[in-house]
Amino acid sequence: MKRVIAFVFCAAIAFSCGDSAQPVKPETVVTHRDLDSEVNKTVAKMSIEGMMCADGCGGKIQQDLRALQGVVATELEFEDQRPENIIKVEFDPTVTDEQKLIQCVQGIADGQYHVKSVEVLHYHGLQSRGERNGSAV
Repeated sequence: MKRVIAFVFCAAIAFSCGDSAQPVKPETVVTHRDLDSEVNKTVAKMSIEGMMCADGCGGKIQQDLRALQGVVATELEFEDQRPENIIKVEFDPTVTDEQKLIQCVQGIADGQYHVKSVEVLHYHGLQSRGERNGSAV
């Protein structure tokens, strides 16, 4: 009987010392690109893991993103069985930024969704080309 109690006690200690913390998700990779365009706008192309469907998952993510101040529009590019799907978010960079967009997505449904990467596209209208080159238009 003493052996059984000792065994149970040792087993309990061994299992309780294990790392029960949630696995740490890798950092989100963020890149920025400047592009010439007809208009001025900023779009974050977010690659997101964990979406199971376009309407439920994709719809909820878009709804929460559109509720953020500074978000102008969202567009979902969803394919069934794809490990990562894309949501494009047009936003005003003077009001919000890509970190707030990432936090929004990753805060939905107790962290069910993970933003793997974000490519922030800064479209500069032709009228601002001269300003970047130092000349007036």
